[in-house]
Amino acid sequence: MEEVINWIAQTQHNPTWNVYLCWLLIVVHIIQYFTLTVEDLEEEEKELWEEDKVIVNGKFTQKYKIRGIVQTPFIALGHDMIVVFINQGELIINIYNKMFFGQFLSFTTISNLLT
Repeated sequence: MEEVINWIAQTQHNPTWNVYLCWLLIVVHIIQYFTLTVEDLEEEEKELWEEDKVIVNGKFTQKYKIRGIVQTPFIALGHDMIVVFINQGELIINIYNKMFFGQFLSFTTISNLLT
């Protein structure tokens, strides 16, 4: 049991593992979102989405597809907020390197832009 706890503690502080986990959650979200059909919905949920003009004539509208794409960055944003909360008190550069959005721009690039 102690080995499992140590493994979980190591993966929590491993930035690479966290970023891959975030990518996996985003891919699963996109697959789940775009493979949903109108027939899979319950009647109450279907009626709500028809009132919201997400379903028209028994088909999903463009509004539904845009929602799926817009929601995905919020998974990464949630991950980054958890990273900041867990790593309070560390140097900003260490926290930034563990963040999901930190993989796209290096910390030195951002610091050079600010100075």
